[in-house]
Amino acid sequence: MYFNIKNGKLKTFTCQPKTYLFAIGKNKINNELRKKGRPIPPLPSDPSIDEIDQLEIETTYTDKLDIVYDEVHNLTDPCKKILISFYYKKLSYNEILSEMPDYSIVETLKTQKYKCMKRLEKILKERFAVLNFN
Repeated sequence: MYFNIKNGKLKTFTCQPKTYLFAIGKNKINNELRKKGRPIPPLPSDPSIDEIDQLEIETTYTDKLDIVYDEVHNLTDPCKKILISFYYKKLSYNEILSEMPDYSIVETLKTQKYKCMKRLEKILKERFAVLNFN
């Protein structure tokens, strides 16, 4: 939370600070699980968080996931295929190369994946800004 305030990502709270901190912790745990290839468990209920705040966290989280899913599937090939293969199917670069004959070396594929991620990031930032997601 400190870094988000310092970097200007958080200017005003749209929920209680404890709710915001809980969401940051949940996202950090989910990111670690995702890196390790483990399934992300459903959000637990925390008795210290109001029911309304808990619902807000869950709704925002699922709304964001739905938007990311939609935008990935709206991408054109090769971006759509590369990102789904790498992040969803968890294929290695060599496995993706074997499925995509247009790319001959791993470095070219890595560069294309980077460009695709930047394109997706830009689309998501614009979409989240319109919907007032932080």
